[in-house]
Amino acid sequence: MKILLIGWDDIAELMEKTEDKISVHSNALKDLILHRMWLAISLAGILFFFFLPNRGALEWSIRLTGLLLLIHILLGDYHISYLSGKFAALFWIAAVLLLLSILFSRGPTDTHRMYRVVKMLIIVSSLHCLSQETFDRRVILLIGGIVASLIILQFVTRSFIGMPYGTYSNRHHLANLAMLTLPLLFYYCFMLPRPHNFLFVPLMFLDTDLLLRTSSRPAILALVASTAFVVLFLVQGRRKWFTLGGLAVVCILFSVTNYAGVTARIDNLFINLSTEERVQFWTDTWNMLRHNSPGAWIIGNGIGSFPESFRIYSIPEYNYFTFPHNHLLQLLYDNGLVGLLIVLSGQLSLLFLLMRLSLRCVDPKRTLFIKCVIVLYLSWLIFSNLVFGFYSRFTLYPLGFIIGMSFWLLDLLPSLARKGVAPRQEGPNFSSKCFHQKSSSHQTKRGAD
Repeated sequence: MKILLIGWDDIAELMEKTEDKISVHSNALKDLILHRMWLAISLAGILFFFFLPNRGALEWSIRLTGLLLLIHILLGDYHISYLSGKFAALFWIAAVLLLLSILFSRGPTDTHRMYRVVKMLIIVSSLHCLSQETFDRRVILLIGGIVASLIILQFVTRSFIGMPYGTYSNRHHLANLAMLTLPLLFYYCFMLPRPHNFLFVPLMFLDTDLLLRTSSRPAILALVASTAFVVLFLVQGRRKWFTLGGLAVVCILFSVTNYAGVTARIDNLFINLSTEERVQFWTDTWNMLRHNSPGAWIIGNGIGSFPESFRIYSIPEYNYFTFPHNHLLQLLYDNGLVGLLIVLSGQLSLLFLLMRLSLRCVDPKRTLFIKCVIVLYLSWLIFSNLVFGFYSRFTLYPLGFIIGMSFWLLDLLPSLARKGVAPRQEGPNFSSKCFHQKSSSHQTKRGAD
């Protein structure tokens, strides 16, 4: 009987040790799955396959990112309560656009375009989840490596294989890559320690050459206008005038030399502006809007309703186009005045918050990054408005990354300053100490008010 009892004790002890080992291995597996590097890799996959382009791999990367985000919400330490008021405003705008189309559209809505809005929200939320931990240096290098590989790939295919627009079939798609990556390359030249930063200098010149050789007037004008705007309003002192002077000299140099035929293309735009096809698109779209019912003016005709109606009102040469190359007109037709006003208010609010953030930041490198994001945002805003439809993946997916980066930067603001609470620190070298802090007595006084 004693031997039997000893045997049961041994079995109980063995089972306890086994449970401990299972628990340890289970926790290790959970930590492995919840490691945010996987989320960073999936987001990098979205970036890579978006610009490659590979539509199938792009969509699977977004699905994988959404799955990882869901796992972090259900099993990890990422909670919905972490989302700030900015996210509530973004989700509210998206919900209004979708619900207006679902509930009040006069015809069937385009679910593919509507799903792209949801995918954009997945990208934004995933970037926010990733920002909850201090960025690993490998994430920064991963993004830089992807951008470098994309530029080299497009340069090789265009220069040595003889494909005029790289791996794309349209000049504007290649210009989109060059335009959106130039601000990032410019920042990498200053952010990375020597001698690594010098590796991005030739890449920046290659990227500039790609942009100019596409002769995409919307992309070139968007980047120049955005850079001039940031320098004029966000750069202080003599540096502003030196930078504006340098930008003017570069533009004059390209104009005089007619590098890659850019000057001729831009001159042709202004000479033949009245016969430009976009002007015809806008005229035909306005004729469509004039026949709107009062209800359609307010809540729109539904997402995806534009192409069918445009075939009726456009001239025969352009009736196969599916968007008016103008986000304002497209939103006004699809979502009415309600949708147009909330989108415009969101876009202007984001620009205002980023500009305020840039003026408050006192660290030179951090300020430079914020300004590069503003250039990126404004370039996207102008270019996509003239080239892509609002609900296109070429518009919404880059917007997801831009909003995600912007919200991450805006979270560094001392949002609790009225109560005298210091903002939490997060991000690679983005300490909240780089922002102006008000005195504690002033903060206490404002908190009392």
